[in-house]
Amino acid sequence: MNAIHRLAAAATLGLALAGPAQAQDAYPSKPIKVIVHTLPGASSDVLARAVSKTMGEQLGQSFVVEN
Repeated sequence: MNAIHRLAAAATLGLALAGPAQAQDAYPSKPIKVIVHTLPGASSDVLARAVSKTMGEQLGQSFVVEN
């Protein structure tokens, strides 16, 4: 009887975890925002834009830099 309970618990857990995984959209489903706390054109802004461009090319995602 103990083995049947373990099997039932494992099956229930497996089914409970499989449902939400199929309902998810591909991550990320919208552009990734990079928020920079300085004014446009500052060195931090230029660096963030350069890094975001490289990351976008490497990861195949779009990055948006906001000030």
